[in-house]
Amino acid sequence: MVSAIYGLGGIGKSVLASKLAFDAEVQAQFCDGILWATLGQKPDILPLLSGWIRALGDNDFKPTSIDAASNQLRTLLYGKRALLVVDDIWNPIHLDPFRIAGEGCCVLVTTREARIPEAHRYDLDVMTADQALELMTQKLSGKLTEVNKDKAFAFAEQVGYLPLALELAASQIEEGVTWSELLEDLQDEVARLETLDIYGQAEIPDDAKRKKYSLLACFNLSLKQLSTEQLQQFAWLGVVPEDVSLTQQMAETLWQVTSRQARAILRTFRGKALVLQGAQLADDVPSYRMHDLMHDLAQRLVVGDTEPECEGELPGLGLTKPEAHGQLLKRYREKTENDEWHTLEDDGYIYAHLTWHMEQAEQFEEIHQLLQSSNNEGRNGWYEACDAIGKPAGFVNDLGRAWQLAVESYEKAPGKSVALLYRYSLIRGSLNSLASNVPAEMVGGLVQHSFWQAAQGLAYAQQAQDPWHRAACISAIVPYMPEALLPEVLKTVGQINDAAYRSYVLSKLAEKFPSVWPDVLGSIRQIQDRYGSHRNQTQGFSYKGLALSRIVAQLPPCYFSEVIEITHQINDPADRVMVWTELAKLQVIPWPDVLTTARQIKAENDQSGALSAMAKHLPEELWPEALEMTRQINDENHQSWALRAMAEHLPDLWPEALEVTRQIKAENDRSVALSEMAKHLPQELWPKALEVTRQIKAENDRSWAL
Repeated sequence: MVSAIYGLGGIGKSVLASKLAFDAEVQAQFCDGILWATLGQKPDILPLLSGWIRALGDNDFKPTSIDAASNQLRTLLYGKRALLVVDDIWNPIHLDPFRIAGEGCCVLVTTREARIPEAHRYDLDVMTADQALELMTQKLSGKLTEVNKDKAFAFAEQVGYLPLALELAASQIEEGVTWSELLEDLQDEVARLETLDIYGQAEIPDDAKRKKYSLLACFNLSLKQLSTEQLQQFAWLGVVPEDVSLTQQMAETLWQVTSRQARAILRTFRGKALVLQGAQLADDVPSYRMHDLMHDLAQRLVVGDTEPECEGELPGLGLTKPEAHGQLLKRYREKTENDEWHTLEDDGYIYAHLTWHMEQAEQFEEIHQLLQSSNNEGRNGWYEACDAIGKPAGFVNDLGRAWQLAVESYEKAPGKSVALLYRYSLIRGSLNSLASNVPAEMVGGLVQHSFWQAAQGLAYAQQAQDPWHRAACISAIVPYMPEALLPEVLKTVGQINDAAYRSYVLSKLAEKFPSVWPDVLGSIRQIQDRYGSHRNQTQGFSYKGLALSRIVAQLPPCYFSEVIEITHQINDPADRVMVWTELAKLQVIPWPDVLTTARQIKAENDQSGALSAMAKHLPEELWPEALEMTRQINDENHQSWALRAMAEHLPDLWPEALEVTRQIKAENDRSVALSEMAKHLPQELWPKALEVTRQIKAENDRSWAL
């Protein structure tokens, strides 16, 4: 099913879609996740699809074409319940690669005018006059007088109650422009634009045309308040792609200013509503974003004349699009060593968009050179650089872009095209091999000794397809991981389907970051009570019991009651005893209750294991009861294990333990029991133990015991 939200630019389509995506009822319906992609007029589709593939937990598939990525997504979404949000579509053809969901999924589209086939249409209406006034009032520091309210209403009506225009107006009022001046300037600017007849298409209704003119007039009035330098800086924002995070660090290069100046300029633009607040990045670093209408205007200024012929027009940069992108690339290149891109410092932007800028600058050969250049060690320089910052997926996206360019150049240069495709196929094969063969211990060691950053270790963990390998790799880097990486790590852990493995790595995280403990307990709740044939691998206990028992010692006391509740849900008393024992050590559970539960265990191997586990900590007054339970175990092998554990604390039991061991029928079990006993057996019993050992006929077993 496809649902489409239609409406004018700046009316709030994306805001509504975001509100739906964060709605609790919507999230409950689409329990397998919500995927979001913002397209715009000229979307870069392959990286968006690749991002969805990784978000669904597949870090191993490396698509080099849109069709391959779509087909992989169709497979990953089979049988799932997910909401796919495709924001700001201009061309219905661009939606086709994202229509890959199964029956349990839905696609939500936002668009201004694109005709989406077979879509349920929802037309988003404008705000009411009262809503418009409320929005403007929220943006103003002071209260509106009755006279100014009337003028504000008149202005809101003039701009068609569009939220973006109202916010721009409020920012100008805050800067000292009066409502009368603002309304007069708006009317003059609209009249000027109508004379130019920019929106002269016959198919646009007069009302929609009036709102478009009013909105553009609002933009122009806001930009005319800027200094010449500020206007040029705003224009340069038209060089970056739509829907990217604007940060202080990348703005330094974009505007060729200092770090402090970049921060001040971004704040100024935010105060004037020319940019919007973006997501908070690591270490509380702010980011900003542009509304697509503002981005459109900035793009027009890039190629606009420096001295416009028409009065009232804003001056532009006077560049062609390739020239503008070429200049930005030159600014970044000046920050490299010896003109080698892999030496460029990561600013959170350029690594993800370098090849996109090269393509926009029509520097196609530069892209192929980038993927072939070597570093001082003779390795692929750009891959090593991407890998070092924990973003090998960016290299894969660049590989896909280069692949597509090679395909498109086939008719002009078939020999060169085939050679490039062959090379890129080998690179992709090498990546697949490398990603699955790095041991967890090596990942942890490389991070520990600073050969890798923690983000790089995480990137390898993300590419591990085996759930235990992924959990083990993440656990290995946890001790050396900065807190800023925690959100990305939790996202990766959430993609581990096995609840036991997920609980294991979460508990490692919680030991360092206590805020994760609720996630640990939530994951343990999801562990199946029994794992069948895997039972022996956990020494006779279920994974749920094992997971709980392992975290109790580190768990803050405020969570003990929840552990007790979860343990009550475990059916098998042997599994409960394991957890009760750990809680009893901390005096949370009374020891008599633990012994009572142990009596309920029917399987003698489990009962022996439970008695052995509690032997070290059992209060003296309960030893007679525990000893009685041990002597009631019929199987000599299991009885021997329990007696040995108790004899370490009650030396008088050693003769009895040795006698029970002597009666074990299976010689290999008897040998193992004797070898374990040897660690603690009193010296006076050595002759008897040696005699029992000599009675073992199989040389291999006898040798082991000796």
